[in-house]
Parts: sequence; C-alpha cells; structure tokens
Amino acid sequence: MKRIIKDEDLDNVYTAKTLSKELNVSERQIHYYRENGQLESEIKSRARFVFPKEKVIEFLCSKWGYEYER
Repeated sequence: MKRIIKDEDLDNVYTAKTLSKELNVSERQIHYYRENGQLESEIKSRARFVFPKEKVIEFLCSKWGYEYER
C-alpha cells in the first residue's frame, strides 16, 4: 500500500512539538533527525527551530517512503 501525503494535509511551518504529533514520534526523535542532518530546519529565535513544509515533505519522501501529491 502506498503512503501518500497531500499538500492540503500539511501546515506551512512546524515546530518540533507539532511535527512530533503529526508523525507520531517524540520531540526528541525530531531533534535527533535534525541534529543528524536528516531533517533540515531554520532557526527563528533563541534555540527555536522550525521546519518548513518543503523540508518536511522532502524528509518524508526520502526517509519514510511517502509519495507526495499536490
């Protein structure tokens, strides 16, 4: 069975907390992906990382085997 993500199902920007709930993993796991270069992020303010939609899609497609539909 194909795992598909759709554009309308995703937010434009995620924090580690919101992304962890979306992917059903811990916040620590999200930071692990970030620290090991698997999931790119942007720094918005003091130690606050955000994950843009495009980077989340890229991560899900390359690492988790999802297919992206617009």
